[in-house]
Amino acid sequence: MLRSVSPGRALPAEYDAGVLWAALLLLTFGMVMVYSASIALAEAGKFTEGKSGYFLERHALFFTASVVAGMLVFQVPMRLWQRAAPWLFVLGVALLVLLLVPGLGREVNGAPTTPCASSRSCIASSGDFSPCSA
Repeated sequence: MLRSVSPGRALPAEYDAGVLWAALLLLTFGMVMVYSASIALAEAGKFTEGKSGYFLERHALFFTASVVAGMLVFQVPMRLWQRAAPWLFVLGVALLVLLLVPGLGREVNGAPTTPCASSRSCIASSGDFSPCSA
């Protein structure tokens, strides 16, 4: 049955609660895994100042930023994403091609060159930008 909506008020966006809970469960499990896998490294590292929760705090910060970004993206109408999809695809391919331009792509951690993939994975700029992660 359709609900009547006053002009100026939109219906709340629908979401799948099961998928949301599964995602939150996996993200929480990931936080536990990051902490348990990095506690010894964080305590021994000079740049972490001996804080055992250093990597957990960083992971939680990026987790929070990604949830906020996800909530913002969720507010964009699906029709807009559908119209933008071909252009976003072209942008992604163009960024990957930029890695092959001499002087722009750079090797990271001496990754070996293989016949199937380029060892260049970051665009050299003021910060490291990896198109394959975007």
